[in-house]
Amino acid sequence: MALTVHVHTEAKAQLVFICTSKLPVVEFQASNERSPAKTPGDDPFEERALVYTLGGVLLATADDNSGHSGLASLTQPPRACQAALSVLGMAGEVTEPCYGQWVYKDGKSGSCPAFLYSHIHKTLPPLFRFSRFAAIMKLSLVAALGAATLVTSRTIKTANHVAMERLMDMKVTSREKLRNDGYFAAGKWKSTNEATACTNGKAGEYSCNGVDLQAFASHEDLGSKTKEGNDIWGWTSEDGREFAAVGQTDGTAFVEVTTDGQIKYLGRLPTQTEDSIWRDMKVIDGYVYIGSEAPGHGLQVFDLRKLLTVTEPIVFDIKKDLTAWFEGFGSSHNIVSHEETNMIYAVGTARSTSCKGGLFMVDVSDPAKPTSPGCASEDGYVHDAQCVIYKGPDSQYNGKEVCFNYNEDTLTIVDVTDKSAPKQISTTPYAGSSYTHQGWIVDPENMAYLLLDDELDEKDKTGEAANGHTTTYIFDVSTLAKPAYKGLYQSPVKSIDHNQYIIDGLSYQSNYGSGLRIVDVSSVAQDPTGKGFKEVGFFDCHPEDDAVGGEVEFFGSWSVYPYFKSGYILLNSIERGLYSLKRSA
Repeated sequence: MALTVHVHTEAKAQLVFICTSKLPVVEFQASNERSPAKTPGDDPFEERALVYTLGGVLLATADDNSGHSGLASLTQPPRACQAALSVLGMAGEVTEPCYGQWVYKDGKSGSCPAFLYSHIHKTLPPLFRFSRFAAIMKLSLVAALGAATLVTSRTIKTANHVAMERLMDMKVTSREKLRNDGYFAAGKWKSTNEATACTNGKAGEYSCNGVDLQAFASHEDLGSKTKEGNDIWGWTSEDGREFAAVGQTDGTAFVEVTTDGQIKYLGRLPTQTEDSIWRDMKVIDGYVYIGSEAPGHGLQVFDLRKLLTVTEPIVFDIKKDLTAWFEGFGSSHNIVSHEETNMIYAVGTARSTSCKGGLFMVDVSDPAKPTSPGCASEDGYVHDAQCVIYKGPDSQYNGKEVCFNYNEDTLTIVDVTDKSAPKQISTTPYAGSSYTHQGWIVDPENMAYLLLDDELDEKDKTGEAANGHTTTYIFDVSTLAKPAYKGLYQSPVKSIDHNQYIIDGLSYQSNYGSGLRIVDVSSVAQDPTGKGFKEVGFFDCHPEDDAVGGEVEFFGSWSVYPYFKSGYILLNSIERGLYSLKRSA
C-alpha cells in the first residue's frame, strides 16, 4: 500500500493532498526530461509517465486502495501546490474539491486552495486541456511536475494526515453551522427525569424501536458553558452504584445513574488547558483517564471515588483534585484502556513526535505516577484501538496482549506484549475505505471476528456506502497475520457511523444523526457475510432529519456506554445532552 517516490533533491517542502473524487494510482520514477518518459507497454503513448515543469513539483498518488490521497515534493510552495492540485483535478476530472497542505522542512506549513475540475480546465496550459492527455491520466498515471536530478528514494505511507485534517475541518464546519443555527442556545433543551416508554415508534418527540427513554439531562444542566458534548464512559462502584464521565468541549461532567434510571448531576472537571471539540475518556479500577485534542492537555487522572460522597454539584480543581496529570504527550484524539494490564494507550497524539501518533503507552499500575514504557508507531497514526489478552483460534498469540488498531486506511494488528519491542502482525486495507475509524471484537472469548466502522465512506460515497446508509465492515481475524474482509451490514437509515461496542452478540452503535442503533450480530460465525445481521432496537436522538430518512452529517450522537449491569444505556449527543435509555421489557 506504499508508493516509492524519487524525491527532488532541491525540494523545500512536501505537499500532502486528498481529493473527494477518486484519482488514478501509479508508481513511477521521473527523470530530467521535459517530454514524456516512455515506459514498457504495447502502446507506449498510453503507458508513459509525464515529466513536465510547472512550479517545480514532483507528484504521485499513493496506492491506498481508494486513490484519494497522495504526496508530492515541492521546490516552489505554495505556487506549486496550487499547480499540483490543478493537475490532480485534470487527472481525475475531479468535480469535488481537492484539499492540500504543504509542510516545509523546518516545520512551517500552509494550506492550498481547493480546486475543481470545472475551474482548472479553463486555466491550465493547452497541453493539460488536451482530451487524450486526460484519458491517459485516468488510465495509467498522474502527472510528475518538476525539475530534474531525482536521486533519493523513500517509501511513503498514504498521506492520511490530510485525511484527518479534512475530517476535523468538516466537523468544525458542521459545528459552526449548528452554533449559528442556535442548537447550543441557552435554555433550548429541557432536562427531564420522567421516563417515557417507546410506544408506536415514538418516545415523546424521538423515533424509537424497543428502547425506552428513562431520563435526559442537557449539557447546560450538566454544567457546560459551551453546551456541546462528545465522548462518554462509565464506572460501577464496589457497592453497585453506576456513574458516568460525560465528555464536553470544555471539560468532563460527572453523573450518577440512579436505580430507576434517572440522571443525577454531581459536578465537573474543567479542561486542563482549553476547549476542544474532541475529548475522550476511559476508566481503569475507579480512575478515569481523560485526554483531548486541546493543545498541551495531556492525561488527566481523576479518582471517581470522590463522587461517592458528593451531595451538591462541585467544580473540581484541575490541580488539587487530580490524582495525577501526565504530560508525556500533549494532545490526543482517543484514549484506549486495557484493564487487564493496567495500560492506557493514548492514540492520535501529535504526528511530529517520535511516536508519530501511534500507540503511546502509559502504565497506570500506580495511578499517581503514570509512566510510559514505550510506543508502537510502525504503521504511524492510530485513530482508535481495542487492546486485549488474546483468546482465539490463532494459537501462537493466545495469552499475548494484542491491539486491534484502526489506522485511517487499514486495520492494523500489533503484539504489544513486550512494551519495549512491539511487533506489528499485519496491516489490512479494504475496498471502500475512506477513513478507518473504530471497531470491536465480536466475541471476547473467541476472537475470530471483528466489526469495523469507517467515518467517511458514507460522506465520500465510496463503495457500498455510496447510498449513505451506515455501513459496518466484517473481518475474519482468526489468523492475525492475514485478516480477511468477509462482508458488510448496512443500516436501514442514512447516517455516519462513529463508535460501537459489542456485548453478547449485540452491537451498540452510536451513529451520529440516527442515534443509538442496536444490531444483532450473533450470526457472524455461521454467516460472516453479514446477511444474518438484524437491527433489533434504536433510539434516534436527532429528530430533525427523520422525515428524509436520515442525513449524512456530523450531528446527533457522539458515543454510547452500554456496559451497566442494570441495563441502562447512556447516549451522549453533541447538541442536546445525555440520554439514559433502556431496552423495552
